[in-house]
Amino acid sequence: SGRYVALEEGTPPYEITGELETVGLFDFAGGLPLGMCAHPKIDPVTAEMVVFRYDVEEPFLTWAVIGPDGGVTQPPTAVDGVEAGFMIHDFAITEHYLVLTIGPAVFDLDAMLTGGEVLRWQPELGTRIAVIPRDASSGPMWIRTEAFWVWHFANAYEQSATSADNGGAEGSRIVLDFPWWSSLGLGLAGDGAPMHGAFTRATLDPERGTIGLEHLDSAGTEFPRIDDRLLGRRHRYLTVSGVSGKHRLVRGEHDQLRRYDMHAGTSQAYDCDAVIGEVVFVPRDGGTDELDGYYLTYATSLDADRSAWAYLWDASEFPASPMAKVAI
Repeated sequence: SGRYVALEEGTPPYEITGELETVGLFDFAGGLPLGMCAHPKIDPVTAEMVVFRYDVEEPFLTWAVIGPDGGVTQPPTAVDGVEAGFMIHDFAITEHYLVLTIGPAVFDLDAMLTGGEVLRWQPELGTRIAVIPRDASSGPMWIRTEAFWVWHFANAYEQSATSADNGGAEGSRIVLDFPWWSSLGLGLAGDGAPMHGAFTRATLDPERGTIGLEHLDSAGTEFPRIDDRLLGRRHRYLTVSGVSGKHRLVRGEHDQLRRYDMHAGTSQAYDCDAVIGEVVFVPRDGGTDELDGYYLTYATSLDADRSAWAYLWDASEFPASPMAKVAI
């Protein structure tokens, strides 16, 4: 509704101006008094914003919906079945559902109060996925599987399927694309096993409570993005930030832009020789295709020549070199 809000993992939103001046705390006219987490999803068709919030006290996990006018249309609603505080960084939506993936990263207040770590990785709990109707017509449908971790999701969408193992009946599945990690990887208690990653497509069957995981490769990637106009709907292409192996990087840095074609199950990469941030797709004026536009990101030089750049690629020509590198 024409406002900018700055978001963070553990505090309520702050409204800012277009010039980045602070206006103040923003709770959607009292509709979200405790705030929300930093990865809301805006449905490009309905213009609704779906949000979630986790806590170390009850209710441990809630979700809500903001209408196009900025008013809360679905008040904060507790997710039944969540019995403790879990760290949940991101989530996904489809046309009719929100998908909350709960990895076994558990808050331990007793440990924190006695000098221990506030967050503990408990892989014996496994990972749970809650599929919740956006119209709040029912509670969550749960899917349980072996422990894994997700920082960021690319997208999710619904897919109708008829199969022999479904008795020949038409069923609804949810496709979920994301960088998969074997553990949280922050060196926490219980997180001592070697960490590895893979870009992954999960197929969820909420009614049966099952999940299938297809690891496309073993690349450790992050910050997946699609054409935002397709959020919650079927997409073909997505980009991630990866590591080329050519440079010495610190943890969390990426120097490669990689694009996946999820129809073909293939990927292409461009080594940037710079540390890049999260890449966004900018549609060309009047363009409707997923590749009719530009990839845009900030970049930091690996040498001392100049630190800050904006890199711009023509998506239709990728993986060619950037069409522009703009000095900031």
